[in-house]
Amino acid sequence: MLHVLAALRLDICCAHINHQLRGDEAQRDENFVIEQCQKLKVPVVTMKIDVRDYAKKSKLSIETAARNLRIQNLIDIAKSQNCSCIATAHHKNDNAETIIDRLVRGTGLRGLCGIWPVKKFIDGIAFIRPLLCATRDEIIKYLNSRNLKWCTDRTNTDFAYRRNFIRHRLLPVLQNDSQSDIVENIAVLSKASRGFYKMVCRTADAIWPDVAAVKEQAVTLYSVKLASQPAEIKIEIIRRAISYLGAGEQDVTERHSQTYLRLSDNGRLQLPNCITVHRHGGEIIFDKHLKTKLAPINCARTCYVKSARNNAIRPLYNQR
Repeated sequence: MLHVLAALRLDICCAHINHQLRGDEAQRDENFVIEQCQKLKVPVVTMKIDVRDYAKKSKLSIETAARNLRIQNLIDIAKSQNCSCIATAHHKNDNAETIIDRLVRGTGLRGLCGIWPVKKFIDGIAFIRPLLCATRDEIIKYLNSRNLKWCTDRTNTDFAYRRNFIRHRLLPVLQNDSQSDIVENIAVLSKASRGFYKMVCRTADAIWPDVAAVKEQAVTLYSVKLASQPAEIKIEIIRRAISYLGAGEQDVTERHSQTYLRLSDNGRLQLPNCITVHRHGGEIIFDKHLKTKLAPINCARTCYVKSARNNAIRPLYNQR
């Protein structure tokens, strides 16, 4: 992706996040990225993050902690470099693995959408995936045809991570028993699901002011007004209510949403992130009764820029 974007002569900056999970190998990858950017004359920002410490303090898995820190710090880097979007190299195989993983855990329509080609954040930064139309084999073929090197993360073969089991064991078995391309079939399903989910969102946008009342630490849904809506709309409205109060996407499933809708009068349930839901007459009230404390982030950042005189890459600043 870096080579393609550079070849298009776009005004880009490369960002590399070192998760510090693989010791010398992680540093090798960071050095490789800096070297590639130097050859392409592309400015690069590198950052080291302490994923293990953050995961322990936040009581998260290593994968979730790494993802949260990575997204947060990529957004920070984009802002510091005046970038309006962040391009990541997710491809068709990544999308297929994501959807299968969600199916294993349990998912609804929204989960079948997979990885979105464009995802905008509240602060105006957009994540884009320009390689989502290509498979892993097509990307490797492109690299080989141009004699371009790449690094391989050895943890990609560690079956302790469910995604690796899906990639190396489950997907090949499914493909062997299929007469068509499984990854391509899932891509078609993903695109169709995104189209349908967009329609659901448009309806949810239109009725939200009538069915929901929002306060700083609470969202009230009017069950009588919501009752006439299709199940997909109800689930989306509930997801928005919980997300508004700070619950993560993985905390809201279709099963949870149905449970909330069936709460008896004065019934109460505890949700993740210190959120409770209870019914009072015709109201379903989501209340965040305690502000959560995020674990401190331990990271170091180095920004490298081209020298106007000799095109060398030099450190611009360090931030901890």
